[in-house]
Amino acid sequence: MGKIDAYIFIEVEIGKSEHVLNELRKLGIVKSVAFVTGIFDVIVRVSVNNLEELYEATVNYIHKIDGVKRTRTHIIEKELKQEG
Repeated sequence: MGKIDAYIFIEVEIGKSEHVLNELRKLGIVKSVAFVTGIFDVIVRVSVNNLEELYEATVNYIHKIDGVKRTRTHIIEKELKQEG
């Protein structure tokens, strides 16, 4: 079975975005980080070997980063890529 990719939407406390970004960089499963507008402030794309690894990263690492208020995780079931 291949990797499991997911998007983790993160709401961040005001003034803590750079700190959260620096902590996310330390997590080896992170493929990309985007700062966005809306209810959530950051969208992180991760790639893990299994759901347990995703759980551990979210609950035991991301949730404990100072400045993270809440998260929502969305597993990618199928992805269509544009050619070119």
